[in-house]
Amino acid sequence: MDTKELLRQYASGKRNFIGISLRSANLIGINLSEANLSNSSLRNAELHGANLQRTGSIPVWRKHQIASVPLR
Repeated sequence: MDTKELLRQYASGKRNFIGISLRSANLIGINLSEANLSNSSLRNAELHGANLQRTGSIPVWRKHQIASVPLR
């Protein structure tokens, strides 16, 4: 799924994005609060300024890797 489609679906109210690949996606400043990203790949995604609050699905090891990225 590309970023444009992700944003379109999120804007329409969808919050279930289980298992999608967002590898190397430009997610700078994106709001995905309360989205279910379980089993999704965010490897090499640009997350600066992204709002991932209450997603509750980013694995602990991944949170550690992006800990230096300022999230809203």
